[in-house]
Amino acid sequence: MKAVLATSTFEQMKITSYEILNSAAKVVEDAEAQRFCEESMRDEEEMALWLEENIEPLTQIYLLREEADASASLARSPSIARRRAAWATNCD
Repeated sequence: MKAVLATSTFEQMKITSYEILNSAAKVVEDAEAQRFCEESMRDEEEMALWLEENIEPLTQIYLLREEADASASLARSPSIARRRAAWATNCD
């Protein structure tokens, strides 16, 4: 989930960067730079929108994997009760 947060933050930073560059290109009347910035900004906005639309399913997948990992971990490690029972059996 940290990667999703970092990616989302980075996408917003890139969008803002292209907005600034596009503004500068307008001031110096560089039409080619403006087109590049606008196209790049659209690409970044599409990615940011995709992330926004997929936060819920990505979170659900993450939580399901975490739950499965936790269950597998519990299955691999004996519970305190099982350890006590094993210890008691070995002590007889």
